Amino acid sequence: DGVSGRAWRLGEARLSLTLGPGGVEGAAEGRVSPLEGAARPPARLALSGRMAADGAVAARLAFEGARLGDLAAALPEFAPAAWLIADAAGTMELRQAPDGALSALAADLRLGAGRIRDVPGPAGRFNAAELRVSWDREAGAFRLARLAIEGELGRAALSGVAAPPAGGGPGLEARLALEGLEVFGPGGARVAVFEEGALEAAILAGGARVEVARLALASPELALEAQGAAARGPGGWRLAAR
Repeated sequence: DGVSGRAWRLGEARLSLTLGPGGVEGAAEGRVSPLEGAARPPARLALSGRMAADGAVAARLAFEGARLGDLAAALPEFAPAAWLIADAAGTMELRQAPDGALSALAADLRLGAGRIRDVPGPAGRFNAAELRVSWDREAGAFRLARLAIEGELGRAALSGVAAPPAGGGPGLEARLALEGLEVFGPGGARVAVFEEGALEAAILAGGARVEVARLALASPELALEAQGAAARGPGGWRLAAR
């Protein structure tokens, strides 16, 4: 793979190509897994698309059992999704300009059980998630039409924008609107419900620091606001909030 520099194994593959005066139309399907790393079940992929005579590409990818990290490695613009470590099923549609630059990307994903990278404990684990996202080339950011996630501590639905840090370097900045939050207590009992809210946060230094510029939660009975930061050191995580 010339994009990610990784080697892949392809099995049970089928490929069809149709050449015409306006370009090439094709379809491929098969099972794919990386050659390096621990062995795991291959993902099933089905790809269809068209390459115009000028090199512009329009393609649709359907998949099941794919690691989000593998998709992010093949599509650098999709890198923020690698913060969710899980197998995914769904579809992606993309358009590539004649110069090779990605001009459009949209994904509709369903995730199984997984975790949020570098977030320890129950807060970083989830049982299932849904993600509908598109790439905004002009802003260099992802538009989250919907992120729904459920874990042992609760469930939440959000939308908003996520992008690499403005100053560069590894990490992720997000500005999200909360469309619903349920907090679970011991045994899965629901202990709080918030109907709306907002979150502005950044994961920096490769996940070693999380800064929350604003967290606001509201319900008919209660309103909360907080800000702070958490940093990971030799003795674990330290939290400062107000």
